[in-house]
Amino acid sequence: MSEFYSVSMSGGKDSTALALWMREQGLPHVRIFADTGWESPVTYAYLDYLEERLGPIERLKPKESFTQRLLRLGTWPARSRRWCTKDLKVYPIRDWMDDFRLPEGYTSLVNVVGIRAEESAKRATFREREWSDDTHCYVWRPLLRWSLADVLQIHRRHGVKVNPLYQQGFERVGCFPCIYAGKLEIRLLAEEYQERIDVIRDLERATGNTMFALRRPGSDEHIPTPIDDAVIWSKTVHGGTQLTLVRAPSGCARWGLCETAPKDGEDV
Repeated sequence: MSEFYSVSMSGGKDSTALALWMREQGLPHVRIFADTGWESPVTYAYLDYLEERLGPIERLKPKESFTQRLLRLGTWPARSRRWCTKDLKVYPIRDWMDDFRLPEGYTSLVNVVGIRAEESAKRATFREREWSDDTHCYVWRPLLRWSLADVLQIHRRHGVKVNPLYQQGFERVGCFPCIYAGKLEIRLLAEEYQERIDVIRDLERATGNTMFALRRPGSDEHIPTPIDDAVIWSKTVHGGTQLTLVRAPSGCARWGLCETAPKDGEDV
């Protein structure tokens, strides 16, 4: 069986490492990006940069953007119903794959994703290769056993920088922000991208619902929290009561990501 591959890109370090590895291996593939419409402008610019370095990345658009769907439903994604992932990423990828015409000589399309086991306990249980009912094809996770050091090393080897959001200290570069954003990410958002806080505030007023539900200290209960209160909370130390004036460490300090910047004259 002759396989052709679709590489799912997010603008994050792992999917970029995957794209670089696929190119190193000489495996036939296309690169795709499921655009929710809720990404950071920095990530969109980074994807343009990756296209210059790697080649085309097909942008997949859902029928409704994140904001359009939010306003129609009147409710934000939640832990119990993450419509952002299914409706804006998984289903557009599935539809694209169903319609994809394989190049001559190939018999199947495999979706390749840059998931790593060390990212979470759940991802550590994933198989490297398995059938996906969501996308109607096999999914392959060739980086499953890679370490963060492996990911950064392949960036360095090809002189490809990571998404600048990492250097700013963000841990996620997908939805901006994700409903699972933690204290550090909300704080960085307020410090560096106040305009996004303003957008969230307007959307909360329009829907009558809050984006974040923060856990009550000392319990497992999550309380709907308006964005301005979430920002105040993000500036507190453990327990959420005492303000701290210490600025969050940069991505360079925490992960050594500044070392992945390309050297003069280097190319892919």
